[in-house]
Amino acid sequence: MDADIPLAQQHPEMSDRHDVLKHVAEVYGVNVNDALDRPHHRQAYQISVFLLRRVCNMSLKEVAALANISPGRVSQIQKMISAQRLPVGFKNYKV
Repeated sequence: MDADIPLAQQHPEMSDRHDVLKHVAEVYGVNVNDALDRPHHRQAYQISVFLLRRVCNMSLKEVAALANISPGRVSQIQKMISAQRLPVGFKNYKV
């Protein structure tokens, strides 16, 4: 272990993807399965993609496969959400 790196950063706590999707579903009032269903609720879908990538530290390919989109589209969503403020229900996430 490196003494110059804070312990919390040496072993960062990652959120579980199921917990993140459950939270998104609760905030937007949709079924957990619909959180990654683009036509059903676009905002929930985009926030889900963003949080899976940033909070759960999933790879572009993993998120793309779950969301049924290309890795490039995951990057676009990530950039778009990063340029905005997270909705109120997601302020506790460290992104």
